[in-house]
Amino acid sequence: MLRASVGLAFVLGSLVAACQEPDAHTGALQVQVSVNAAARVVEDTDGFFLALDGGTPQHIAVVDSLSFAVLSVGQHRVDLTDVRPTCSVNPPSPYFVQVERDTQVQVLFLGSCH
Repeated sequence: MLRASVGLAFVLGSLVAACQEPDAHTGALQVQVSVNAAARVVEDTDGFFLALDGGTPQHIAVVDSLSFAVLSVGQHRVDLTDVRPTCSVNPPSPYFVQVERDTQVQVLFLGSCH
C-alpha cells in the first residue's frame, strides 16, 4: 500500500509541476499604428481595424498599439483595414509576421494622409 501511495504522489507531483511550467511554444506580438497629424485632425479620426489571423477585427486609433500576449510560434497574418483612400500605410496590409519562441515581435504601421 505504501508503494502505491508513493507512486501516486510522484505522478500527481509531476502533473502539478507540468501545469506550472510555461508553454515553450509561444511568443508575443505588439502592433503599433502611427499616422501623421493631418490624419488625426482631418482625414481619419475614427482610426482603423486590426485583425489577427482572420479573427474579429479590433478598433485601433490612428496612434495606438495592441498586444497579443500568447501566440503560437509560426507565421501570423495582420490585417489593418478601414484605411481611407487618401491615406497610405506601410507596410501594406495584409502583413505577415513570424512569431518566435519566448520573444515579442513588434510591427509598426506608419501612415500619412494627403
